[in-house]
Amino acid sequence: MSDSYDIARKLSFRWMILFIFVSVFMIWGCKETVKPRWQTIAIRNLYTIDLPGSLKPTNEMHEGAALQYYNEDGSLYVICLEELKENIKAIKSGIKMDDYYKMVEDTITSRAISKRFIQGRKFKNNGLSIKEGDYEVLTDLMGQEYHLMYRIAVVESKQYFFQLVLYAPYVDSCKVYDVMDTITKSFRLLDENKKNT
Repeated sequence: MSDSYDIARKLSFRWMILFIFVSVFMIWGCKETVKPRWQTIAIRNLYTIDLPGSLKPTNEMHEGAALQYYNEDGSLYVICLEELKENIKAIKSGIKMDDYYKMVEDTITSRAISKRFIQGRKFKNNGLSIKEGDYEVLTDLMGQEYHLMYRIAVVESKQYFFQLVLYAPYVDSCKVYDVMDTITKSFRLLDENKKNT
């Protein structure tokens, strides 16, 4: 009985050591975040933006968007449109960034079943004024409901308003939040002389 007890105790101890080792490895592994490989995309010799290397270009998301990228696994979508201020009739009557932002927000969320504003901010980056907002949106596309996290950012220069729209499944919002921040902050006009034009 003593021998079998010792063997059981040794096996139990080994299993406990193996369990602790595997647990520590799993905890350490879960905390490790994979940093995406980034690519810099230039659009119409007008601006650049940094996107994760896993995003692929498409032209099927919005007919007026020069920048359209998506992740094949459906975890992130990025669209950017630019509007020359002189071509927007409302600009001539003195539209400000807040008014333009509201117009973009209303357009983007017009099909939403429900939307909830999460947070927003205004800031300057790379010499440009930016207003952004994050939203939880439930929407219906072709009879199917989607629960999404939207980031809407309007970037203003002297000549342009840029509409940067990023969205992802809401369940992934914690995973993509920092990526969305990096993308938004990476927006730069190409010509340094146009930095504030």
